[in-house]
Amino acid sequence: MAESIPMSQINPSLLRNLLQKWMLPNERRLLQGQQPPMDARSMLRKWLDLLTATQESSTERMQEARTVRQGLESLDTAQAQTALAHARGGLSLHFWIPFTDSRPVHMHIQRDAPKNPNDDPPFTVDVHTQHVTLGEIWLATTIRSSHRVGLVMWALNGNTASWARDKSALLGAELKDSGLELESFQIHHAARPRSEVHPVQGSGQGEWMQTVRPRLDRLA
Repeated sequence: MAESIPMSQINPSLLRNLLQKWMLPNERRLLQGQQPPMDARSMLRKWLDLLTATQESSTERMQEARTVRQGLESLDTAQAQTALAHARGGLSLHFWIPFTDSRPVHMHIQRDAPKNPNDDPPFTVDVHTQHVTLGEIWLATTIRSSHRVGLVMWALNGNTASWARDKSALLGAELKDSGLELESFQIHHAARPRSEVHPVQGSGQGEWMQTVRPRLDRLA
């Protein structure tokens, strides 16, 4: 999780700094005199205890408690995957990035463990969000050590898919300016196939992140 920022202000430099900040271990933060980020799990458990401690059993409160449990389960799943990937020599990092002017974005950065000394698995970056204007979008990016990039996009909104096709040449040029080569760019006017969607990207994630973040800020 990360602090809320306007999506309208997002840019590659800001995103890079944001990810670097949240990948920094808490031990190093303390040595640098920085405060560790908010512990989302502790805050969610505190909130859940408040919801379940009362005798009130309204439909709204029960729904709120269910949403918080979904959030805890998602955090536990993501951290378990991170630990397992690290133990195997790979990488698996999940980020939920909330915005003040848009729905949150879920980002999963992954790299499989090398199977042999000469193996060089690519990095993959999966992104999912439900944008107010563009609709629901999934992105799957593959980045190889040769600086070649493969991108697949799924969009439920037909206008969004058409817009992406029109801007594909511009994207290729921007990547080239950054030293990357756009090897392929597939755009589908459809939902991402369920078999390719990571378990923690379920449909409930947007719901709980949209609800959870304001409450966590108040509990902090």
